[in-house]
Amino acid sequence: MDIPFKGTFVDIKGKQINTYHKVHPTNPNCILFIHGLGGQIAQFEYQLSYFTNHASVLALDLVGHGASPNTNNYKDFEFDSLIDDICDFIAVYEQQHPKFMLVGHSYGSALSFQLSKRITMEKVVGNVLIAPPATFPALKFIYYIPTFILDFFRWLEKLGGIESNSVMRMFAPNPSIELKTRQLQFNKTTPTLVAKHMIMGFPRLTEENFQSNFPTILIGGKYDKITPLQKDFDVFAKWASIDESKATILPAGHMIMIEKKEEVNDLIFKFAKKYSIL
Repeated sequence: MDIPFKGTFVDIKGKQINTYHKVHPTNPNCILFIHGLGGQIAQFEYQLSYFTNHASVLALDLVGHGASPNTNNYKDFEFDSLIDDICDFIAVYEQQHPKFMLVGHSYGSALSFQLSKRITMEKVVGNVLIAPPATFPALKFIYYIPTFILDFFRWLEKLGGIESNSVMRMFAPNPSIELKTRQLQFNKTTPTLVAKHMIMGFPRLTEENFQSNFPTILIGGKYDKITPLQKDFDVFAKWASIDESKATILPAGHMIMIEKKEEVNDLIFKFAKKYSIL
């Protein structure tokens, strides 16, 4: 699929944010996709190609990710700063789109959920959270390890190419060669320093962070090793008061929207239809 994931930039307080935006000819309502740590627009390739036929779509590379340049300012990667950026990003397009629905993956789920608390329900009507994190701060010790040492360990993890641990831990058992090849490419795009800043900027979440009246559904992976069901997904669902009828577990790893693209697209479609985005 030929989607121009690089080349359209929006200035957000001096940061150049790479953007994918396509306006539907008859449906101005918009689905906004937000990736996670180490992610990029291309991880939503299957969702973007599908939903451009049904609604307007919008996605961004967070600062330092994908084609968006790194600012080398650690404050730009703080959780609240990222939410501010996305709020400003939505403001650029809000005149074109009467309603938004948010779809977040991993770290992007936490951003999306907190973002919905800053914006009125007249503008954002719901959240789809894929592989949401709840216990991410456990990784903060990584920030204090020198970057060159982390670079060495990342190099070790990539040994074996598409069969390396850095690739295989993202999927359910026995992923296809295509999936593994794509993930290896994704793994190469995020600088270690950006990952460190993102980890350090993630807040220590508590149940109080998850009070929201926004319609929300969760999509989790049975084999997810990054945000495991018991450690993250179930905690997130409990804190956000999301009952089982609004939580779907698919036989996938962390990259659910790529491994089970048809099932994820169907869940997003039904949710968007229910809240009049489609």
